[in-house]
Amino acid sequence: EGKVLILATVHDTFPKPAQSKSFMVSFSSLELALRFRRNVCLNNSIDLPISAEYMDRDSFDVIDQAGRLMANVIKITGMTGGLLGAMWTAKTKVESLPIDGADLWVDKLMHFFNFIAPAILPSRFQKAGLEMDHHLIVTDRKS
Repeated sequence: EGKVLILATVHDTFPKPAQSKSFMVSFSSLELALRFRRNVCLNNSIDLPISAEYMDRDSFDVIDQAGRLMANVIKITGMTGGLLGAMWTAKTKVESLPIDGADLWVDKLMHFFNFIAPAILPSRFQKAGLEMDHHLIVTDRKS
């Protein structure tokens, strides 16, 4: 009763473009963001962007305030360098210690360092993110 099973597979449906370019477009209202998405991003099926991701002000603030440290580590070392995996392994080992509160130590430490880590976004995107409440990250083929 009340159980749902969802099976999904991921398939490449379009060839990967040789080059792509991403844009962050910020809006003062959700209505403007939706109109832009409908009239610019989705206006014809021949020239669809690769992606058009919506982000509201709360998401922007959470990423900025809680994701700076990890985003800077990824920016410096990359996703495949092995450091990320080692950091995750160390985090899970500390969290599994049989000490009261150990499951929160690493998160609290990372939260502290987030405030001293540099902002991950370029300054003009950071400024737009603080001034506007609705954002679209649009990735398109580079022509």
